[in-house]
Amino acid sequence: MDDGRLQKNIKEEKNQKKKSIVDKGWVIKISVISFTISVFMGIISSDIGQLNIYVAFLILMLFISIGVVFDFVGLAVATADEKSFHSMAARRLPAGRKAVFLIKNAEKVSSFCNDVIGDICGVISGATGAAIAVKLFTGGGTVHFVGSLFLTAVISMLTIGMKASLKGLGIRYSDKVVLIVAKFLCLFDIKRKP
Repeated sequence: MDDGRLQKNIKEEKNQKKKSIVDKGWVIKISVISFTISVFMGIISSDIGQLNIYVAFLILMLFISIGVVFDFVGLAVATADEKSFHSMAARRLPAGRKAVFLIKNAEKVSSFCNDVIGDICGVISGATGAAIAVKLFTGGGTVHFVGSLFLTAVISMLTIGMKASLKGLGIRYSDKVVLIVAKFLCLFDIKRKP
């Protein structure tokens, strides 16, 4: 009996060693997704210079907020405890199952939320800020330089400050955040007809 378990353990260890540490399929998939989202968000931000300045600032705040929220969700999923959702999943509650799925795939969820959406929003908000600076400070010279520098600093301050304010909440209330996200994602599940 012990030899059978030992043989089984040896086979499992060999199978685990064969598996690559880097999931190449995921890397390719997330790279394509990043490219697509970047192009889409870039198209939206490219017309900022032609918009009313208030609308442009509203779009800038939207990009910053999206980046902050996704960073918050990515951190919460990475730190949540899967055990909290096992009873919900066992009772076949969709949100429980979705929460377990998110936590089991925390590496990918965190990568998507923090790296893809968060980083893209950071880059796009910088480009949007530059477009706003060009519109606001058309005189050139020192005024343009100082204005652009100030606007860039404000964008960085808002992004980092908002992310920092939510980090503690994301860790402390990670299970609640994951449950909210799981319930939200369940709204988009297509029900299969029997």
